[in-house]
Amino acid sequence: MNDSPTRPKTHYEILKVEADVSADDLRAAYRILSRRYHPDRHPKHPDAAARIMASINVAYDVLSDPERRSRYDREIGVGAPRAPMRPWPRPRAVRHPYMAQGGRGSDAATTFGAAGALSIDAALRRRATAVRRLMALSLLSCMAGVLVILWVLFAPAEAQDEPDLARIIDARVQRAAPPGGARDGIGSAGPAARTAAEGPDAVHIRPLESPMGLPWPSASGELPGYARNFADGELGLLLDNRLGPSDVFAKVYRVSDDGLVPGRHVFVRARERLLLAAFPSGEYEVHYLSLDTGQTLRSVPLLLATPAPGGLPLEYRLDDMQGRSGRAKPIPQEVFDSPAVILKLTRQLPARPASATP
Repeated sequence: MNDSPTRPKTHYEILKVEADVSADDLRAAYRILSRRYHPDRHPKHPDAAARIMASINVAYDVLSDPERRSRYDREIGVGAPRAPMRPWPRPRAVRHPYMAQGGRGSDAATTFGAAGALSIDAALRRRATAVRRLMALSLLSCMAGVLVILWVLFAPAEAQDEPDLARIIDARVQRAAPPGGARDGIGSAGPAARTAAEGPDAVHIRPLESPMGLPWPSASGELPGYARNFADGELGLLLDNRLGPSDVFAKVYRVSDDGLVPGRHVFVRARERLLLAAFPSGEYEVHYLSLDTGQTLRSVPLLLATPAPGGLPLEYRLDDMQGRSGRAKPIPQEVFDSPAVILKLTRQLPARPASATP
């Protein structure tokens, strides 16, 4: 059993470098070790990491100073760096008799002797054989790749059942019309009336396109294809659908002496708001359709007068789809689908304007 004390590591061994390491390599080794053994990276063993980092810092402080490094090398007995080895002499360039005809070095017996010429011929033959084998393997690989591509393109596809489009449409988020029959007058429930007329099993299917034949947009905004009227004012109307159960198709009408005149046709996504600007002062109504349930409603008269303090627009919420809050009343689908409402529908509701926050 050896009881001699363990020899302490030199600074070079601590930094894991050779004794003739350059200054740049020494700095790179120090950065690698300092990142590896930093105490922050070893929260479970902070004391051991701190001791290792102290040894690394001391070693780098000594070896990074040329004078201290020279003195340290003398202490540990590191000799002077060895002189670089002399390069081997370059061999004379000779040519094979097959590569040159005539002139200096053309005679293989003179240059290499008979044995040398035979060895070169054998090396050339082996090289040619290897090249031919490599070309054959490349050709086989290309042919295999072409066969795989042709098989993928022209292999008969497995027979699959065609999807049932009607079943897919019925599986969408659809809600049956609310129970109850049609009511008399302007307050009749559109979806309920259609359900009673079509049968107890009738359901509402969300329309895939707008009335103009275009798909519904991906963001809230005015629908293309409709005339944009009443855009010469400075007032705003904010349609709030953040609490609504579904996307909404809304029409904004201006109340005139002859009835309702359409002004804007908009699409408001669920959980979003839409600000309509440039309205002149006057009285307006909002007719809107819930795309998921098929319910059609109309708002109470909305009075747009002078701007509110701070320039805030008049806000109207579209979340009431049952007409229970008093801000809206159900209307028949035929009234909502009418391109121009001439009847004075507003006179059948209490003539009280909506507040700034209904």
